[in-house]
Amino acid sequence: MKITAIQPYNLSFSSNCKFEEFEDDYEKRHFADDWGGSKVRDAIRAHFYSQFLPDCYYNGYTVVPGYAQSLDDVYIPNLRKIGHFSYRGSSLAKNIGYLDLLHNSQINTVIDLAGFDDLRQECEKRNIEYFRYDIKPDYWTNAIFYDKDELIERKKNELQEKNLSEKDYKRDINGYEWRLLEERRQFMDDFIKLAAVISHGHFYIACEHGEYRTSNILALNSFFNPLSHVDKTLPTTKFILQSMKNMYKNLTDEEKSRLGFNDKFEKDLKGQLEIC
Repeated sequence: MKITAIQPYNLSFSSNCKFEEFEDDYEKRHFADDWGGSKVRDAIRAHFYSQFLPDCYYNGYTVVPGYAQSLDDVYIPNLRKIGHFSYRGSSLAKNIGYLDLLHNSQINTVIDLAGFDDLRQECEKRNIEYFRYDIKPDYWTNAIFYDKDELIERKKNELQEKNLSEKDYKRDINGYEWRLLEERRQFMDDFIKLAAVISHGHFYIACEHGEYRTSNILALNSFFNPLSHVDKTLPTTKFILQSMKNMYKNLTDEEKSRLGFNDKFEKDLKGQLEIC
């Protein structure tokens, strides 16, 4: 059988970009859109024209292909099913039209790790639950991820260099310890809410590109959420693993109870984190 390579410059796909060589040939410019349910179009576009978004736009919104019935029928960067009716991928804020496919995929919640306000509004229009858990650049600097004694010792050394009075020294140390506790408490309140949303399943979770931030949040969920039913995800670096070890050591009994810890789960978790 003879195989002929496809030449990318002989192809055209509808998008917000025009190809001048086909301007006077309607049939050639639109032949790809006449393929109906074929996924070959998306595969070729992703391979040859990865710099373009995968489907045509109308007034800034993604036009959902007529053949698409669920998320599995469209191209979304880093899209992957991670459990029963649960997906991860890049943010749908860049592909708003694909929100219309969530109900067919039995997804009723969008977990936004990047904090796109427009995405919230579009979810509300479609009666889709929107949950924001914004992963800011300083996320991994939260006190929950550090050894408490080390932080306090570092602060003491810093204050000693200022030659403060004993009264001022105690005041600053006590204030610092209170701020650490408050920072940890707020973090855990937010994380426990996220864990509850993930435990219900039927969600789509994404940061902007669906890569590093999404992976590490799913790793936190995998290790600290005993009620989760999504696939196991590992931390992307040793730094994140060490941060998770410190997080475990900083958990209170109340927080463990709110997350749903039991003796077996905690024993397994300590083994995974290599904590004696």
